[in-house]
Amino acid sequence: MVLQTNTVKISGVPSDEGWSASFEFSFKNERFPHGVTLFLVFSTIRKNMEFSDSEVSRKILQRFQEEYLKAAAKPPDLALKDAARTIFDEFFQKLDGLEVASACYLNGTFYSSCLNGGKLSLYRDGFLVKILDSVSPRVVSASGYPKEGDYMLLATSDFFKKISPSELKGCFSKGVKTIEEVVSLRIHATATASVAVVSFGFGNNFTEESVDIGTSASLVNIRGRGAQLRNMGTGFLEKVHNIFPKRRLFLNRQDSEVGVRSRKLIVVGVILTLLLGISIFFGVYKNKKDAYKNTYSERLAFAKTNIEDAISMKAVDISRSRELFMQGGDVLQQLVAEGIKDPEIDALTKMVSNNKGEILGEKEVSPQLWLDLTLVVDNFSSDSLASDGQFVYNPDFLKRSIISVDLKSKRSATVKIPENIGASAIIAKSTDVYLLGNDGLYALEKSRKEVDKTWSETPRIAGFASNIYFLDTEKGEILKSSGTEAGFSEAKKWTTSEREGFDGVKSFVVDGFAWVLKNDTQILKFSYGNGLNFQLKGYPYELPNYDLLTTDENSENLYLLVRKDKKISVFDKTGRYQYNLNADVFGDTKDFLVFESESKIILLAGEKLYEVKI
Repeated sequence: MVLQTNTVKISGVPSDEGWSASFEFSFKNERFPHGVTLFLVFSTIRKNMEFSDSEVSRKILQRFQEEYLKAAAKPPDLALKDAARTIFDEFFQKLDGLEVASACYLNGTFYSSCLNGGKLSLYRDGFLVKILDSVSPRVVSASGYPKEGDYMLLATSDFFKKISPSELKGCFSKGVKTIEEVVSLRIHATATASVAVVSFGFGNNFTEESVDIGTSASLVNIRGRGAQLRNMGTGFLEKVHNIFPKRRLFLNRQDSEVGVRSRKLIVVGVILTLLLGISIFFGVYKNKKDAYKNTYSERLAFAKTNIEDAISMKAVDISRSRELFMQGGDVLQQLVAEGIKDPEIDALTKMVSNNKGEILGEKEVSPQLWLDLTLVVDNFSSDSLASDGQFVYNPDFLKRSIISVDLKSKRSATVKIPENIGASAIIAKSTDVYLLGNDGLYALEKSRKEVDKTWSETPRIAGFASNIYFLDTEKGEILKSSGTEAGFSEAKKWTTSEREGFDGVKSFVVDGFAWVLKNDTQILKFSYGNGLNFQLKGYPYELPNYDLLTTDENSENLYLLVRKDKKISVFDKTGRYQYNLNADVFGDTKDFLVFESESKIILLAGEKLYEVKI
């Protein structure tokens, strides 16, 4: 049976600062035979308004309905997303600071899309959880299945600034009427604060009761059960009494007869005393057990709901699944840490263990030995790798040797580094292998200088297309040398800022964008010399202090290695976490390369090369 909804819509009083509104409308047609309910909450700053508030509200509402119905042939989440996107695009230039939060309830599923400040929160089993928290014009969406007793809050950002989560939870525990009274008082003076509170329940049972009524009902039930216990006790005594034969006492009866009866009464008294003691013991034990469980039952219910929802959602929305799994897992860990013993906690812990790897993206891999470099050259020692896509190059700058290995056949060859090149770094391109010398960049095969030194110290180097890039940590800049018919141009400053913070650089690669990994796991991203905002996100744990970063123009992902945790973390190039690879050999890795087209990683650990399938 589909849950019914009950909605409270509250908005601040319009003022010179701005205004807000919340709407709910339901309809049925051929496409929606069981009906659909749409919710829309928005706010705006009042500035240069061309129309009245009511006229703008009507136009926004009309366009929202039109766009949703127009896109109704699409999946519900996409139809809602398109409708929210459309009204924002059409009105944001006329309405400064426009925030939009929208939702629809269809066939038992609640869909929501928010942007530019619109928010969605869920109250369930005593916990208030933030579901959507938009901060930009990019639409964020979510969907899920409400449970009986749930509350959904669709609101503007100013709503949550005026009322705290603890106050909201206190309102929810008392019902919709309390929500309406308390929230109205708190936000009435804030013009841009608006909320639609949607509660879910079944049929005739979907009514609100005060706490006092609930308490009285429970007391009546307890009294009723007490009467039943007394009746059961009386019946039991009568049955015990009837077991023994009835006798009359006469004053002239022998003492022995009285003694026999007395002994029997004593036995009955002992039995009854034992039964009463046992009953009291189990009653006290049960009360203590119930009271003890009440101290953590809400948290356990929250953990169980989130973990079960995460498991059911993992094939549909892995990002949301991970978020729920971590929320539930954190609460479960708290319960375990507190030493609480409960079979439900044990079962939930086992469920987490069985699904953790798949949901959080933990993959155990088994690296295979690819080549022992010391079998090619005695006492060979290398600290870096380079590749042109066909060969892997391993330099030993002290021995002035480079071992090249064919990626497919694994055939190896050794090349000597000319004496005139004081090499300290290597990159490989399809045209040649290039070595960084003391006074410039040299081509190995041609044995000539290609780029004169214009940097202040030994830089990090990277190649992309026909260009070579030099990261100068001392000057805080990246230089670029472009390929020409005669060789390469002079290396000139590529970054546009006066100085970049390149202290503690660990890795530098270029794939069209320039990527710089720093000591504190900060990743800098540059395009056409300009710094871009970039952040790793969605990682299920605290981000480690990564040691190495690699990618190339043929890879869809960034690969970051942390030796301490013996792990390679994979993120897409927007910064979204994908999965972790785990292997002991990662703890000894000096450098590594990724070949996504070959579905493998080649890594250098000690004096050996290993292959990892991905």
